Order: sequence, then C-alpha cells, then structure tokens
Amino acid sequence: MFFRVVHHPRQANDLILIPGGGQPQGPLYDFYVSKYEVRNEDFAEFLNDAEAHPGDARGANMYFAYNGKVYFDATENSSEVLFDITLSRLMYNSSNPIGTRYTVYPDFLGHPIVGVSWYGCVKYCNWITVESGRGEAARCYSEGTTPSDWHPVHLTSAHWTDGFDDSERLQWVQNYAGFRLPMDDNQNVASYYNEWYKAAAWSGTSNVLYGFGRNTIIGPDANYSGSGDPFETFTPGTTPVGYYDGTLRDGVYQTASNANAHGIFDLTGNADEWVNDNHPSSVPTCRGGGWSGSLVPNNTVHGDLQRHGANNRTGFRVFTTVP
Repeated sequence: MFFRVVHHPRQANDLILIPGGGQPQGPLYDFYVSKYEVRNEDFAEFLNDAEAHPGDARGANMYFAYNGKVYFDATENSSEVLFDITLSRLMYNSSNPIGTRYTVYPDFLGHPIVGVSWYGCVKYCNWITVESGRGEAARCYSEGTTPSDWHPVHLTSAHWTDGFDDSERLQWVQNYAGFRLPMDDNQNVASYYNEWYKAAAWSGTSNVLYGFGRNTIIGPDANYSGSGDPFETFTPGTTPVGYYDGTLRDGVYQTASNANAHGIFDLTGNADEWVNDNHPSSVPTCRGGGWSGSLVPNNTVHGDLQRHGANNRTGFRVFTTVP
C-alpha cells in the first residue's frame, strides 16, 4: 500500500520560543526551535515540491537521480549528495507524476528523516523559508553546484571557511528571518551563540546533562541503543517524534516524558542532529546522539561528519530568530 504525502507545512507553526537571557553566559537574544525533528513526511513533501519546481528557488540546485537520490547536479558527484534515499524510510517511484514520486513507508510515518546530508538540511531550510511565506530574501543560506557555494548567505566562501566570528553571527541573527540549523558556537558549554546548548541543556535554573531535562538516563527516557523500545529490531531504529511522552505505548512500553523545560522533544536520542557550524576540523558536527549508540551529554560533540555524509542515524530540526 502506498500513501500519498499531502500538503501540511508544520515547521511554520510548531516553533518553541527560547527566551534570551537566563542561562549564565548563554544567548541573550530570543530564538525559536522546532518542537520535533523533521519527519519523513515533511521531507518527502519538500522533495516532491522541489522536483516539481526545478526552475525556481524551491528546487534549484537539486538533481533527482532515477533511484531517488538527490545531488547538486547531473554529475552525481559523491561529495555533492543532498539525500541518500537508501539510508532512509522513503520510497521513490519514477513512474509516478513529478510531484508525487516520494512517499513514506507506512510503518514509518511520523519518524524523523535520516539519510540527509548537511547540504540537504540547508536546502530544506531554504525551502521551508519560501514555503512558509517568508520570501526568498529571508533565506539563510546560499546554494550552488559546488560544495563551496553552500554557506551562510551573507558570507563569502572564504569567510565561511576561515571561521564564523561573532560579528558574522550577529549579522546572520539580526538580518535574516529564514529557517536554519542551530549554531553551537564551537563550544560544549554555554556561550553567546551556542543555541544548541541553550535549547538542550538549560532547565530554567541550571544546565543539565541530557536534552530531556535530567542528569541521568534510563531506557524509558529516550531512544538509544539498548533503551528497550519496540523499534530496536529495525534499521534505522528510530521511533516516531514525540514517542517518549510519559505514556504506556501499545500496552507494553512505558515511556518517561522526553520533553524538556522548553517543551522540545528528542534533543537527546532518536536521530543525531546536524548543527550549522564548522568546527576546528573544518567540518560540521552532529549533536544529541541517537538510536544506534549510547547517548552523549549536551556538553559533548557527538562526531564530525563531512557535509555530504548522509547516514541512517542523522537527521535535523529547524531553528530561526523570527517566529
């Protein structure tokens, strides 16, 4: 059975406010975080719309291969991957009309998207900026047909490569109303532009180790290897976003509430999540830990990946400085 993905742009209306201040040494400005990780059906909607709009901002700089993989262009260069469908729970039927070719395996509706590279996350952020009505000028990232074309829109490639300094971060926060990945300021502790740490660690009174608002972890808290949830036999072993909500699932699995003090789910567990910044190794990092391993505290970098490094563990959520 195949399910058609219908139009329901959710990232524009499930944003959680993270107020400025409160956290010592943390961000003093307001920003907004998606309550959930981007789901399979959200990403399928994006891909379908982008494939139907190759000539405008919605689908520019995307080449759709016959098997559903997505690259910058028809060269299908392995360093220019936006999305590797073989690592995800999406299906692609090239015989369907353009705009309906991507669907989700029915059993994995509501699960976070995986198989998406840093570039794919960035393109999704630009797309949802346009889709939500904010306009092309609000987009936070530049795009193109080579890796050096992809970076914060107000920087040159050289300025992006040599590091994201505070004045450049401030310009981005103040002048662009679009969706983006979270900055982590190359820090594992609170700092003025460490948005990830503020969202994941700050409980309102102190910084805690895990994104669900506690300093200890047991199986019912989050989806990680050995947590005991019913999806552990699958690969990828994601759960639906928000699955850990304190209820008894299917009459057999008791969850603890995974929402933190801000009301955000899965900042620890389920899918690792891409962040924006280059790190000393000049590649981005993911945070939070996910279904395939032990969970890491909020003050720990989970791992560096090449920007084209799609895998079946890593997804993302969107941030913005404008509601």
